Amino acid sequence: MKVPGIHFAQFSIMAPDAHILAHKHKVSDSRIFHINLFDLDGEAEFKAGNDTIHLKKRGDYFMFNPSDMHESANLSKSYRVHLMFDFRV
Repeated sequence: MKVPGIHFAQFSIMAPDAHILAHKHKVSDSRIFHINLFDLDGEAEFKAGNDTIHLKKRGDYFMFNPSDMHESANLSKSYRVHLMFDFRV
């Protein structure tokens, strides 16, 4: 079954102290939404455009335009597990 507007959905798992370097996607008609599934022993950091968001608790979320420069770091001592949605706008 397809959900209208959802391009893909997936789990995103990041090891402690991992970092995804700054990059951007070529598409400008989508948004990516991350929601934290578990409390962290520390925090995860997202940077997109001029925004920096720190996620610590289950339910914390972040949405951004993937055509902006963005990067992610897991600064915690635990695995960061997010559910991620890419949808068209």
